Amino acid sequence: SDFVKEVNSRAEQEDIDNMVQCDGPCRRWFHWTCAGYFVPPTDAEEDQPFACDACLAGDRAGELRRGERLDADDLPPCEVSVAMEAAVAAALRGKDVRLRGRFCVRTVSTQPAAYKPQPYLLERYGSAYPRELPYTSRCVLAFQRVQGQDVCLFAVYLQEYAPSCPGPNAGRAYISYLDSVRL
Repeated sequence: SDFVKEVNSRAEQEDIDNMVQCDGPCRRWFHWTCAGYFVPPTDAEEDQPFACDACLAGDRAGELRRGERLDADDLPPCEVSVAMEAAVAAALRGKDVRLRGRFCVRTVSTQPAAYKPQPYLLERYGSAYPRELPYTSRCVLAFQRVQGQDVCLFAVYLQEYAPSCPGPNAGRAYISYLDSVRL
């Protein structure tokens, strides 16, 4: 009895659910994120071509185009991501596993940060305990290409304390968040 039926206006719906239409023969509509756009297309990008993977695969004449799209492996690799990719590749080879889609690891965020101890730690350990523990916050993601889309299947956030950081965290790394998807 308290249920009130409300209808979004078309303008509200378009603001929430930005869609792009395939220029190929299917003429299907896709949510802009699923189509590979990371922000809703602006007015200047409205005329940018978009063809879905199915239509692109069937385009023998090469007439269909897709607007510029960034993939996970377009992000620059770093020493950490290269080492992680190599370790995963070696582990998969050791188990005789072959991936169907491309696999890549990328560090997507590296930022300086600082841990400020809670008052109870300062009370317990006194002036010997540092007032701040600087660290590097790093986010590392692993992607696998599935049906033409990069799927994030692993995420880890790290807190990396340099050897120059005051004790007790000097030279340590902590996992602050870890998540994965089983494909």
